[in-house]
Amino acid sequence: MKQCVWLSRVWAKKRVQWNKSVGEHTLVGEKIVRMASRTFALEAIMAACGMWADQKFDVRLESAASKILGSEWHLNTVHDAFQIRGGRAFADQKSQAMIDGSCVPLAQMLRDARINLIWEGTSEILRVWLGREGMDEYKKLGEGIKSGPYIQKLICLNKFVIRYASSKIPKCFVSQKYKNTPFYNEMLFVETATKDLTHTALRVLVKHQEKLRVKQIVLKELVDFSLWLFAVSSLAWYASLPEIQKRPLSNELAQFFFQEARDAMYPKHSLAERALKSTKDSDIYEIVKNILDGKADWLEEGILKIPQ
Repeated sequence: MKQCVWLSRVWAKKRVQWNKSVGEHTLVGEKIVRMASRTFALEAIMAACGMWADQKFDVRLESAASKILGSEWHLNTVHDAFQIRGGRAFADQKSQAMIDGSCVPLAQMLRDARINLIWEGTSEILRVWLGREGMDEYKKLGEGIKSGPYIQKLICLNKFVIRYASSKIPKCFVSQKYKNTPFYNEMLFVETATKDLTHTALRVLVKHQEKLRVKQIVLKELVDFSLWLFAVSSLAWYASLPEIQKRPLSNELAQFFFQEARDAMYPKHSLAERALKSTKDSDIYEIVKNILDGKADWLEEGILKIPQ
């Protein structure tokens, strides 16, 4: 993904169409900003998982979530880099060398990226597993209420009611412990969305009960929501670290990602709302100009830059 950011920003600045670099056209610029923000978010997820693993926490769920997000974002990022490169992305390295002396193996990168959604657990299998593991605690409460001894029924019912009630606490009562952090609003969003996820998961369990295990599309809805939630919380923590705050464009890229996550978690269905209230063109134009000028080159640290 870092290679794609590097390859795309250099090419998008060099390649001119309609009297300006292709990167300044916001349909292309959006792709570059998205790949940069997701690279940043994935770096945050890796940092969070690495920290928890070092502390010997059980990170099976987080590892599976990271694998889904990393492999799917990776493929999407390579696909966007391929699109930005245009027809030359199809040329093999020998042909590229004859044209302009470059050697950019995007066709190979695209083929290589696709396999990651299959091996080490397909995205479908991991989503089902995450859904079942994530719902396991609630499922056990339901089983206790339905078929356990009388005392156990009361205990499980009490836990279920408390969990359900706490998921309905209004936003104004959400914890204020993030008050002085750079991404206070995002952390409030995480807490509120977590309650929304809990509330919905409990209702889904009550509705489907034992049949939930075969409701794979329903589980996918819950899991995809939780994946975005995991990414937002990881990035809000990581981007607030003092050393990360010093990086140029880190706040802008984080905010772009947060908005993408909100749009995915709570889609806007009104055409008027999407078209008349949008500021994406102007927002993206400002960010991508800075990316093209190399102000987010910290995202490219650790790669061997391919000549182009």
